Amino acid sequence: MTTNDESTESRSALRVVRLTDRFRPGRPVVACLSAFDGVHRGHRAMLRELQRVADERDAVVGLLMVEGGVHYRARMLTALDHRIELIDQLGIVDVIWVVPDEVHERPEAVVGDALDDVRPVALGVSPALLKLGRSQQLSFADLEMLCKGRHIDVFSLDHVLPGHSEDAIRLFTTRNISDLLADGHVAVAGRLLGRLFEMRGEVEHGDDRGRSLGFPTANLSVHTTMLIPDEGVYAGVAITEDGRVWPAAISLGRRSTFYEDGWEVLEAYLLDFDEDLFGSRLRVLFAEHLRKQRRFDSADELVAQIRIDVALVRELDPIARYQRSLAW
Repeated sequence: MTTNDESTESRSALRVVRLTDRFRPGRPVVACLSAFDGVHRGHRAMLRELQRVADERDAVVGLLMVEGGVHYRARMLTALDHRIELIDQLGIVDVIWVVPDEVHERPEAVVGDALDDVRPVALGVSPALLKLGRSQQLSFADLEMLCKGRHIDVFSLDHVLPGHSEDAIRLFTTRNISDLLADGHVAVAGRLLGRLFEMRGEVEHGDDRGRSLGFPTANLSVHTTMLIPDEGVYAGVAITEDGRVWPAAISLGRRSTFYEDGWEVLEAYLLDFDEDLFGSRLRVLFAEHLRKQRRFDSADELVAQIRIDVALVRELDPIARYQRSLAW
């Protein structure tokens, strides 16, 4: 992935630039405007169609990607750098222009400026997904008007979305996936994402509560800008900075057994793991919801439940689920 202003002639390297950089590739551009929050299966189908149209026109595939991605909830499914990483892995997109969040306050002005700077020959849009947005600022008709005076062809991407009907398409939206995660339905959300939902962060010092109970955990800070699944206990995997994958019992909650008014903490107990992860980056992926959080009358009761949770994680074999998800 590169960020300089040289032109590119292949899809071997994804180029990421700010809209204000006024970068233009040396070939025509077929573009799409979206936050691509989640880079879910609907987004991937759209990208494959963009590639097909671009190949017909001997053009490159470009995305006008809204930076914040906040359309349906106050929190994002996927941070900008993670979205770029997921798109880069697909090997479809040549250039991403990062569009500022100001598009939410001044949609027509910002999108108009983006079209003037990028000058795509065609813009792919999903009218169905536009209509399903909770606070969509631009309609399909608005985009057609913006493109008409600029001699940009506008084409629909709805026919390539999973299921084709509006009811089926509704499944493959950031809005629906966010709702599922907020209710703890991580397995269903993962199928719609086409990958296990994950949270990322640096392992921080905790209060050693897990270690004192015999289950030392890696603690990650919970960022207020990112969507957080429902409080509960989950089976999943943890991927260390060097790429090793471990089964994990994941606790997301406020530890009410020990604190009357605790703050939300993400803790991952890596099974059969005995290394210090403090200060390293960790990816925590959610495979299956095990149970709701609850307050226990004693530490002994909690330990007994944790043993059951860990046994369930082993039974569910989340590493196998993770490996299967790579082919979704």
